[in-house]
Amino acid sequence: MNDPITEPVPNAAAKCCQDVEQRIRQNPGTTLLIAVGTGLAIGLLVRALRPERTAQYRVARMLEDFQDRMREATAPALHKAGELASDGAEAVRDGWDAGKTRLGSLVREGRNRLTRFFSKS
Repeated sequence: MNDPITEPVPNAAAKCCQDVEQRIRQNPGTTLLIAVGTGLAIGLLVRALRPERTAQYRVARMLEDFQDRMREATAPALHKAGELASDGAEAVRDGWDAGKTRLGSLVREGRNRLTRFFSKS
């Protein structure tokens, strides 16, 4: 492999791939250890290059977690409150309709009384 390259690049690349494949077949345990070591080294390098988490980030994550848990805990109560509000709105609407009907009756009765009062005079 220390020979100067005298053959075309595709042939040299193919020969290099064949050599690597042959060494892998001859030493599978060593190849496995090299692959694991390389992966571990890359993982450690990435972890070392990643910026350290700040206290502000940790507090923000903690608050987001707290918010999610509170949302889950209060969901049944919010659902029940929505149902009660809907029932209350319906009761008010029914009362309003009944009040309009009653008010209409009172207005008619008042008009009739005024008509009778002025017709007697």
